[in-house]
Amino acid sequence: MSAVCVAASLTALAATPSVATDSPGFVLGTMLPDTGVLDSYGPATQLAVRLAVDDAREAGADVRLVPGDSGDGIATVNATVARLRGQGVTAVIGPMSSRLLLDTLPSLSGIAVVSPATSSPLLTGRITRTSPSDALQGAALAKLAAQARVVRLAIVVPRDSSALADAAVAEATARGMQTSVITFGRTTSAAKIAARVSAAVADGLLLASAAETTGIVRELLRRGLPATVLLTATAGAGVDAKALPRQTLAGARVLGPDLRVPGELRQRLGSLKKLDYAAQAYDAAAIAILAAEQVMATGAAPTGPLVSAALPTVTTGGTVCELADCLRLIGQGRDIDYRGLSGEVDLDAGGDPVVATYAVRTLGAANTPAGPISYVRVP
Repeated sequence: MSAVCVAASLTALAATPSVATDSPGFVLGTMLPDTGVLDSYGPATQLAVRLAVDDAREAGADVRLVPGDSGDGIATVNATVARLRGQGVTAVIGPMSSRLLLDTLPSLSGIAVVSPATSSPLLTGRITRTSPSDALQGAALAKLAAQARVVRLAIVVPRDSSALADAAVAEATARGMQTSVITFGRTTSAAKIAARVSAAVADGLLLASAAETTGIVRELLRRGLPATVLLTATAGAGVDAKALPRQTLAGARVLGPDLRVPGELRQRLGSLKKLDYAAQAYDAAAIAILAAEQVMATGAAPTGPLVSAALPTVTTGGTVCELADCLRLIGQGRDIDYRGLSGEVDLDAGGDPVVATYAVRTLGAANTPAGPISYVRVP
């Protein structure tokens, strides 16, 4: 999206009822990418948040929206945070980048953070999110390995991905598989990684690599590639299809986020083409609003810490409902279990989803995705 279009979209946001200049009880901000390397995600996620706010206001919620840009650097984030604080924001939706959020958490102190896209396990217990942690990705891949009747699974992960490896081992062990965990650092050669995989005598391979993927696979071709190959989303992105012989990864499966958008939301997003994380963004705004309403129902002000504490409670243990009905139930003093547009939004005490659905793409003869997408749910 061009800078002119971005400016126009933010001007349009500012003109909508959801960003009125009155002073309601809860002020929600966004830190979503209107600029930077992720700017293509900005239009749909910003609009999805605005739609959630408009739906909540129509149902009687006392909420105002202040949109903001996350960009892709600390300077942009700090400027946005300062502006949002100045307008009374106590909760923000975003950012979408785990790296950016980890770098800027200190500047967000005291603000409830609900991210629609971050997946780093390092954020567990520090924010709330409507996309699952990478730890659940490990469990999902192990479930796929069991479905493929793998007996011994080699799990190859960077040293900083212990949560993914631990989840994969736990799931694989529960399903009767033997496992070998092979960790690597920045200086570990592809040949050394492949030699350790070969020594494990595994019939299944779980690769959680990134740019190293093609090199590891190439080295394994010389030693024997396990019959079943499963790739995380980052590992799949690291496959250079043309650098590998045809058929090398035929049948391999790549796990990715489930980014399906319900038909009603798709229609409301209009002519936008890139809708990734729109449903998750709507849900992030919805649970922030519901948490704030629950806090205000007790007579307290919706401060960041109180909203953060209430976020898990609006997603489990009560009457299943959608946004408008949930608001009505809160007004009646009843417990709620918000059902999201992205699916179940059941959060644990640390703010992480406890269930997840992933998209599974199978690679074909050209080492690229071929055929229909399937889905796997964990647990």
